[in-house]
Amino acid sequence: MFRESATAIDTTSAGVLDELANSEREIATSALAAQRGGTASGRPCFIGSTTRSAIRDFCPDDVTVRGSVGDPPGTARLRRGLATVNSQALLMVALAEQTSGAEREARLGRLVSDLTALNSAANGPGGEIFRPVGYDTAVQGLRPMAAGLIASDMPASLRALLLANEAATESLIAALRASPTAFFRDQADQMMARGRTVAGQANALRRLEDERRLLANYLQLLERSAQNWRSAAQLLRYGRPASFSALSDTAISSQIEAEGIRRARAR
Repeated sequence: MFRESATAIDTTSAGVLDELANSEREIATSALAAQRGGTASGRPCFIGSTTRSAIRDFCPDDVTVRGSVGDPPGTARLRRGLATVNSQALLMVALAEQTSGAEREARLGRLVSDLTALNSAANGPGGEIFRPVGYDTAVQGLRPMAAGLIASDMPASLRALLLANEAATESLIAALRASPTAFFRDQADQMMARGRTVAGQANALRRLEDERRLLANYLQLLERSAQNWRSAAQLLRYGRPASFSALSDTAISSQIEAEGIRRARAR
């Protein structure tokens, strides 16, 4: 049930965050079209800046929102944060259950990959666009765990390392919990600043309401993932959950919510 719960969160969040990436990219691309800042090879990222019909030059700093590969900065941070919490929980359960070496190695490899991607998202291009309070500190706090995981493959040392980083993971969860508000305000500021006409304002509001829905779905999935992680930590520390009924309720609720979000997106 726990694995199915984690899988449901993974699958549903992927679709939600894909939608959010498209929304962020659309808003950010429109904002870039109206800007004349930035540089490319030491010169302004704008061609013919004296005319209203001038276009923006090709600027390497724009690739995270102009390109179609990967996530734009805000979505990348949200996706990698949730993935890190989820993959930690799965590795914790694998260690607690003393699963086969192959499965444990697969869980370990995923967590190391997610931590690496989390660090890249926090420090990659576009950081000035969306940088929620506490996010950078939380990511930095998890770097020792990433290094330790790479250096160790023994169950006992992995167990100790994961439990020693509970506070750092709680900090990441807290930063992720606050992120939707920062994300929404950043996107709203960019969009409403460009809606000069009544029609433009109405279109901006419609798009922002779609984004509000996506961020609300993300927050629901994050809360379930955090509950799963805390249950997994309890299981790893004491060899049993605080409550078997609570653990099963959490797993079932996670699957129900994930399925509800998936069906709502399909309509």
